[in-house]
Amino acid sequence: MLAALFIAGYAILLYWGLREIWKKRRKSDAITYGLLLGWCAYLNLAMLFHGPLITLASLHRILFLPASRWLKHMLEGGGGG
Repeated sequence: MLAALFIAGYAILLYWGLREIWKKRRKSDAITYGLLLGWCAYLNLAMLFHGPLITLASLHRILFLPASRWLKHMLEGGGGG
């Protein structure tokens, strides 16, 4: 029941916000607004259902740390060639 209220609330916010943005004919702002609102809804529902939280910090850990370790390894002469 609580999840349905969250989804309905986010849908109302999306409708009101996009209506105002489309009046100004700003497509990039509408896309950004929709993505940010979707991200907020995802985080809210993931916390509600104790699901996996993919935050900016976890994306940094997943994407950039392995690449930086590999680059450090290569720059220190561990290329194996």
